[in-house]
Amino acid sequence: MDISLRLEELVNDAGTMLLSPKEVTIRLDLISSSMFARRIRVEVHHRDQKYIWGSVDVDPPILLARGEVSEGVAYHIFGDVYPETSSEQKVLDSLRAIPKALWRYDIRPMGGIGWKFDSIRTSLTRSIERLSDGKVDRRVAAIYADLDNFKALNDQAGHDSGDTAIRTVNREMHDLCRTFGGIPFHPSGDEYYLILPVDSLLEMMDALQAMRVRIKSLVFESIAGDSINIDITMGVQLIDGLASFEAIEAALKDAEASTKALPDAGDASGVAVKRRGRISIASRQFAVGESVSMRNYLQLGAILIRRSAQSPYATFNDPRLGLMELIARRVGPEETQTLKQQINEALAWLDIAISPECIPEALLGQSHPKLLPWPAIALAVASGILQHHMRTGSQEPPSVELYVAVDSNQIEVRADRKLVWEMPLSTEQDAERVVICSPDVLSRDGALIGVQVGFSTQPVLSKMLSLPNHVFSKVVVVDDRPSSGGGLPDFWQAAVALVCQVAASKSGNCCVIGWGPDAAKSETIRRLRHQQLVDIDEITMLSSVKSARVQEIVEHIGRTVIVVDDFDQLVSSIYESGGIVWEGHELLDLPADAEIGLFKRQGIDHQTLGAVDGIRCRTAAQAYPTVIDVLRRDADRVSADEAHQELRELTSFKIVLESPLTSRLPSYLMAQKDDMDRYVKTVLLDERGRLGSKFRMFGQFDAFRKELASCYTGQNKNKSTRRALLVVPHEAKDGACAPEGLVSVWASPRIGTGPEGAGIVDWVFNWRTVEAFIGLPYSMYGSIELASCLMDNLIADCGEIPGGLRIGTLTYVALSLHMRVDGVHPRISKLIVDSSSE
Repeated sequence: MDISLRLEELVNDAGTMLLSPKEVTIRLDLISSSMFARRIRVEVHHRDQKYIWGSVDVDPPILLARGEVSEGVAYHIFGDVYPETSSEQKVLDSLRAIPKALWRYDIRPMGGIGWKFDSIRTSLTRSIERLSDGKVDRRVAAIYADLDNFKALNDQAGHDSGDTAIRTVNREMHDLCRTFGGIPFHPSGDEYYLILPVDSLLEMMDALQAMRVRIKSLVFESIAGDSINIDITMGVQLIDGLASFEAIEAALKDAEASTKALPDAGDASGVAVKRRGRISIASRQFAVGESVSMRNYLQLGAILIRRSAQSPYATFNDPRLGLMELIARRVGPEETQTLKQQINEALAWLDIAISPECIPEALLGQSHPKLLPWPAIALAVASGILQHHMRTGSQEPPSVELYVAVDSNQIEVRADRKLVWEMPLSTEQDAERVVICSPDVLSRDGALIGVQVGFSTQPVLSKMLSLPNHVFSKVVVVDDRPSSGGGLPDFWQAAVALVCQVAASKSGNCCVIGWGPDAAKSETIRRLRHQQLVDIDEITMLSSVKSARVQEIVEHIGRTVIVVDDFDQLVSSIYESGGIVWEGHELLDLPADAEIGLFKRQGIDHQTLGAVDGIRCRTAAQAYPTVIDVLRRDADRVSADEAHQELRELTSFKIVLESPLTSRLPSYLMAQKDDMDRYVKTVLLDERGRLGSKFRMFGQFDAFRKELASCYTGQNKNKSTRRALLVVPHEAKDGACAPEGLVSVWASPRIGTGPEGAGIVDWVFNWRTVEAFIGLPYSMYGSIELASCLMDNLIADCGEIPGGLRIGTLTYVALSLHMRVDGVHPRISKLIVDSSSE
């Protein structure tokens, strides 16, 4: 983009939105890299304060332009080269518009951005969305702050000193947002707001603490000549979801409330007391959730530390633990006195009450209870020590032996048996010891794979706390809806192939842990356990892993796979079997067409209604691979299932079969015919079956047969009908939608179409959601068999009629037809299409 256009875009954005000083600095650096000056810095001088955007690390020496933003507010633009040509001078002229656009003097009476302006209300949501664009953690922090000792400063040093303090803190908050990101506000008096991104909770807390140190170091002189200092109190509320103006205001009120302590029971005033000089994390409850055992809590912390050591995710959700983790990472295990001092200073600043109960909310939850279990602090220190060893530049795993131990009266962190940090305990505890890092833990260098049977079935604690997915190298989600909701088998081939693909990405032996309702009965788990045979050649093709490696992986998994029933078992299994992720997390999903390639094929004659609308084929054997080809090539709608796994999807997709009773299955599906017949018999045809019973509700099945038969018998024969409809009732469960897979069956007799149309009945089957590799062949085959059975009923009801009765076309409609786009499913689709071309 042309430099002038980039500058114009920056000016327009600054005039219509509130841009983070960090974003402006990044954009100015990008613009200056392509112009005459390689470094550009914009300064706005407001009274005794200087606000800076652009180059900070290097001071550009040349004053390129100066002027006034408004009365009493000046701007300076610096660069490292002066413009020499007319085109460069035009660029400089464009630069002059930036200070006014950034400052917007009408909303900055004291230097900071005001709050109660219409322009703030209308642009705030868009402005805040920009803070989290592209971030792993898209939450933002709403921070309320006010100055401590401010009244004494005004009284003893005069209001001019008070105004100076307000302006200085406004500039400090601007500086914080320039380096960390975020938007600062000054609503009134000695109160301030900050909206910060929380992609890095550790760095956010560190930046806030550093700002507080600078504010505390400010010295003002009283009228009597004494020194006066100020401090700052802050409250934080994290916002997940759409950050509307109303949501931000509510969060700021929560943040302010968090800075006030509840009155003591004997305090008759009932007035909450401000926790001066501290930072508080908003929580609506003093303690959250049920406690777990000391062992389980420490093992849970050890898992999070090991698996998050070099990932982009925060080890713990609680930003207070993040700050202590950062301190330990920065200081390291050698300076034990410095570490202890800085941790104690952080504990004094953080608004933490220590709890003897091991409540996991601080490790996994989002509500940040006032009470923190004391083992959480030890775990945060241990995590920081491990990261200190892992961030020294070495490409090798850390050699430190690190553990957290509890005896009767203290908890301690040791590295290579040396005491690094300790804390006395208020209550006597049983001895426990968890290993964070050791040669044994480091030897577990294989993939840690979770196999989740069902979309939302990960074992959880109370308050729905569950392990984050990044704890695993990969969570393979087995869609159990076909088996639980429609009587279909789970697609075990794809799941086993994906497990092998992930396992092969690591050199060591993998660990596979499965869970979910009746997980042990899942076809996928049964195959992994060798309770049913696994075709090594098939898995080799699907996973693109060498046959010998697949054989090795499958044999190892068969001996070692673990199935857990609850959260405690899951934590214990991961702790005993999972290693440290020291090389960083990798994306193990391949792109949809990775290593597959596109190809031309012949042999299937079909007429498309429009690539993503539907197809018309003679038989189901032709239709099935054709649909798979359309889905993998032409489906451009991307969605996700309930497990947040990406899907390629076709909606309202129609398949018209002109001769449905001929070649009902392609040759490569014939091996599954017995299973498909069982599905048809037990689910669709049996009057007690899952769908067969639904057809017979409210007397509709008998009415359906009677309506169809009336078209060919009695006084009204040769009539047409559009009423021959079977509908599968939708019974909500606990107030939630729970529709079946099949929606309706419609029969349409061809009446009045001449002798060639007499006795022909066309059929339409509407299916709600269909997975491509198992759901589609089973449901299409089931539709054909059900139509055939209903035609037999019609023939029995009508007796002999001239020309007989027979099935015409069968139209199959899938409201959603989809397949996953990981590395295995696209490869399966290619194999299916290839097999149809042979």
